[in-house]
Amino acid sequence: MNISEGIDLLLCLFIMAVFIYGWGKIKIKIALNRFVKGQKYIAEKNYRSAVKQLEDLSGELKNDPNYWFYLGLALAGAGSNTDAKQALLKTLEIDNSHEKAIELLERIDR
Repeated sequence: MNISEGIDLLLCLFIMAVFIYGWGKIKIKIALNRFVKGQKYIAEKNYRSAVKQLEDLSGELKNDPNYWFYLGLALAGAGSNTDAKQALLKTLEIDNSHEKAIELLERIDR
């Protein structure tokens, strides 16, 4: 490999790194927009639409207890109590003092 090929390779690697970094930022922004839209649907008691907005965001928001809580709330509202309990338990794994998650779990278990 000559110097010109080495520079081309480094340039390609740099461009790929910038693209991957940028794509990660875009994915998080999309996830946050869907999260806000899901919260709006919950406020309107449109739980099925909320679930559609919130599902599949766990990759980007996996460490956010509020994401898991709102997913659990939407699932419970849509009548999927088993899945709601799993999401709420995930909320409590991340934040064991999340009062709203504890209250909703108690309501589901009644």
